[in-house]
Amino acid sequence: MEAREMRSLVESALEGMLGWYVFPNGRKVKAIAVIKAFETFPPDGTQIQGLEIVIPYPRPITQALLDCYRVENEWTIHIKQWDRGKSMREVLPKILSLNGIKKTLLIPADDQMGTPEILTITLSEFEGLGS
Repeated sequence: MEAREMRSLVESALEGMLGWYVFPNGRKVKAIAVIKAFETFPPDGTQIQGLEIVIPYPRPITQALLDCYRVENEWTIHIKQWDRGKSMREVLPKILSLNGIKKTLLIPADDQMGTPEILTITLSEFEGLGS
């Protein structure tokens, strides 16, 4: 699966719930981003409103079988709720509709640290078999 397909799946699952990035130049876009490993996004000075989704590119895991191998792409999706008046409880039923979920981790907001409530979802999809 391509990154844009994963983004589309997540965006569809959470339709109507996404927040906004407001960039320093005033431009406003949906708060969903697909990033490369260790990429910093959004840029400094960007305001984040509501629910933010960050999808790093997947990590490929190769598994040897008897006479071939299979490649499993492991996606880790970070969902951040910046609106203190809302909870991940609204998000959970919708995001859990995605196929291939291996684990979830809910981290509560920390007002002292200035971090939002974060839900991390790990899911896998197989690219198929090779020899």
